[in-house]
Amino acid sequence: MSSYKQAQESILGAILVDSKNVMPLVADKLTAENFINPECERVFSACLSLFQEQKHIDVVTVLDRLGNESYQAYLVQLVETLPSVRGLSEYIRIVSEESRRANAVSRLNVALTRLQSGDPLEDVQNAIALTAQSMSGHESNSVSAADGFLLVADSLGKPRQYIGTGFRKLDSLLFIAPGDFVVIGARPSVGKTAFSLQMALHMARTRKVVYFSCETSAQKIYERALACYGNLSFRQIKQGGQIQKDKLEMLKDGFSSLCLSVVESAGWTVPEIQAKAIQERAEVVFIDYLTLLSADGKSLYEKATNASKGLHTMAQQSKIAVVALSQLNRAGDGEPTMVNLRESGQIEQDADAILFLHRSATGEETDDQERKLIISKNKEGQCGFIKFRFDGEMQRFFAVGEPEEGSAPPF
Repeated sequence: MSSYKQAQESILGAILVDSKNVMPLVADKLTAENFINPECERVFSACLSLFQEQKHIDVVTVLDRLGNESYQAYLVQLVETLPSVRGLSEYIRIVSEESRRANAVSRLNVALTRLQSGDPLEDVQNAIALTAQSMSGHESNSVSAADGFLLVADSLGKPRQYIGTGFRKLDSLLFIAPGDFVVIGARPSVGKTAFSLQMALHMARTRKVVYFSCETSAQKIYERALACYGNLSFRQIKQGGQIQKDKLEMLKDGFSSLCLSVVESAGWTVPEIQAKAIQERAEVVFIDYLTLLSADGKSLYEKATNASKGLHTMAQQSKIAVVALSQLNRAGDGEPTMVNLRESGQIEQDADAILFLHRSATGEETDDQERKLIISKNKEGQCGFIKFRFDGEMQRFFAVGEPEEGSAPPF
């Protein structure tokens, strides 16, 4: 007998022996679909229906619910061959994992059939992405008020582990966690790609970061990243100038050890992004930028709306922090607001946080290096703004008033 079938039958035996204590645990972790063996599935469905009706569960009541006397010997066998109720958690784990495995095989076979039959590639890619997602095995998690109180009380006095941006002032206001969807908007040539890359470099020291570039090659992204990381002249890199060999050697090991990948993703869909992120085991993804993603819709508005919804769902389902850049409407030189988010008000609804990077209109009294980061939406913190200085030569941002940490390599 396979361990999968034995684990299914052991769970059923445990339910029949001690339904009062066992059934609530099993019903919280498994459904009838987890029991692939037909007999096991029917017995569990009978147990579940009795449990939902708050009726007693034993061999007699289950047999009556099944309405088939031929199951009597099987039910007695389940009780008699039960190894131990103490192994319940392990039986549940085996059934959960093996059912996900069997479901994935079935889904992939369907995707392969659709691929061979000439279905649109995008539909097949969506099916494969959903298959990968189904293997994550997210479980229901109902928490009582008493347990919720203990969760919060026990966490007090202990430092919380959020995903830091590398900017102290920003991290004191913005608490990025797995599953969050953050949008950074700016008008063209303000520095949103450079700003996001500096964040990505900091995060990649401790987390797996995947940077999806929808319009720029990986080499160009890494040229900016290396200038920022090592305080190198971006202009000199672009011109193919010579950088001191000893300085490059000093940077090589540190930069190479970053958990950062750049993916050239022009024309990609959200399911393709999600599938690649799961494949790379990403903890944080950056998307440069949102409105360049390929999405369903007749108008730019509909496409941006669907892309935003997709990224929001991807972040929540995959528990990956998503940071998406967004181009703003060019109208006006004043400070941007959420009205300026290009093509879609859906972004305002979906995002957990929305940041705007702003440069004032050029004038005699305007410092071209000055930037203002406006926190326009922040579900779990304060809104406000932070003043930055942008060094375009080094592709680096410095918060005004903060020590310029990392001003000397390594970053």
